[in-house]
Amino acid sequence: MKFPDHYSLSDSFRLTLDLWTKAASRVAKAPTTPKVHDLRRITRRLRTYLWVVPRSQRTKPILKCISALRELSQDLGDCRVLQVALRDAKRFNFPPQVLKRIVRSLDQELATTRLTLTESLKEDRRAVLVDLLGQACRDLEQISQEAVFPKLQKALDKVAAFAGDLPKKTAKRHEVRLLIKKINIFLKDFETPDQNLVELQKTLGRWHDLVSLESLVPHRETQGLLKGTEGLKAQRKALWKKVSTDFQKLTKSPSGHP
Repeated sequence: MKFPDHYSLSDSFRLTLDLWTKAASRVAKAPTTPKVHDLRRITRRLRTYLWVVPRSQRTKPILKCISALRELSQDLGDCRVLQVALRDAKRFNFPPQVLKRIVRSLDQELATTRLTLTESLKEDRRAVLVDLLGQACRDLEQISQEAVFPKLQKALDKVAAFAGDLPKKTAKRHEVRLLIKKINIFLKDFETPDQNLVELQKTLGRWHDLVSLESLVPHRETQGLLKGTEGLKAQRKALWKKVSTDFQKLTKSPSGHP
């Protein structure tokens, strides 16, 4: 990876924090699918900027922000998974009555997760978190770019290693997906995006959506339901095959990532 001559972690964090404040306010008022997705994406950027800080340089505000954003990401993730599952469930060949049960179950869970999310984003809680994030931002001014780049290079090396031996376990595949997301955030900041990495992230994201849906679908021994889940599994497997192809493109990328 070619790192820029000048990069300010605190400036990137500050700009993202402004976006986060507005997005959090919108979700608190109405946690719709697009708004939740937007806040989740912005929260991930903030978490990534804190993730790259060496452990020895993580101040108390930074550590508190890491913990608070992790909890918020969990609430956002729970909500997002159900919203996407509701969308995707209607695309597979489930019998009408089975689909109705699936949608009703997902709707009930979604209502609960939305309540949890809006509770965590109440105005007083947001104000406390914004103040804490502001403190962390000031602390980031002391973090040099030389301290940041080794963590990124290590992440790239790990992704490159996976390209030669793609993991079979879902948890490991999820780890690869998250690493690629983090790398892409910085490549965008550096204005050197790698289209192969961007495409790989999209494919992995779509694969993860189907894995999540599959885990939420009730497993009943009926021919109709099995027919629907078989279609789901087939598409999931096809997507992982595409991941393998995308990884092969990645290793041949002329830009050298990774």
